[in-house]
Formats: sequence, structure tokens, C-alpha cells
Amino acid sequence: MSGKFMRVAATVLALAIAALPASAQTTVNINTGGGGVGRWASIDLFSQPNFRGQRVRLTTSVSDLRWYGFGDRTESFRAHGRWRLCSQTNFRGHCTSVRGNRSSLGATAGGRVRSARFLGN
Repeated sequence: MSGKFMRVAATVLALAIAALPASAQTTVNINTGGGGVGRWASIDLFSQPNFRGQRVRLTTSVSDLRWYGFGDRTESFRAHGRWRLCSQTNFRGHCTSVRGNRSSLGATAGGRVRSARFLGN
């Protein structure tokens, strides 16, 4: 798949997600093919605390979650494997290594996740 097609598809997906009400229970699975992070590695990002709201499941590192309509919206997560969540695109800004589940990112980090990188199992 070409990069241009991926950007267009991601933009269409982001627009579709943005049109949904915040209370909608939706799931988007993101796997860009080749270069996935492994059979059991994934992270589910949720738009509300306590694993509620819209959900995006990543099975590969994503340098800009805004492409998928999920930038600055993460309030809780469930991680399988170790991941690095960053406040800026391209894995920059304030980054935190995480694993396991976190039901609330709190006032300081809540919503400020723009990129996610898989670190290993």
C-alpha cells in the first residue's frame, strides 16, 4: 500500500470517527501490515476513563494518532507488551513507558497521547 493511499484512508477514517457522538461504543483496529509487532502485542486506547468510550487497538507503532481520529483523546488503556506513549507526534515530547492496564491517565497525562511505539514483550 502506498503512503499516499494510507494517508487518504486514515483521513477518511478520522473524519468518520469524529462524526460519531462521544458516547458511541466504537472500535478501530489499526494494523498497517508488514512490520507488525508480534502475535500477542497490542494496546487498546480508550477515549474515556475505566476502559470506556471509543477504542482504538494498535498492533503496530503509530507515529501520529491524529491520522486515526484519536490524537489527544486517550484517557485509559490496556497494553499487552511494553509500549511508549508520547505527547507529540513521531514519538517525541513527554514519553512514558507503559505495560498492563491503566483505568485513568489523570489530569496531567489524560488525553495527551499523539504517538505510540511498541517496545517489546
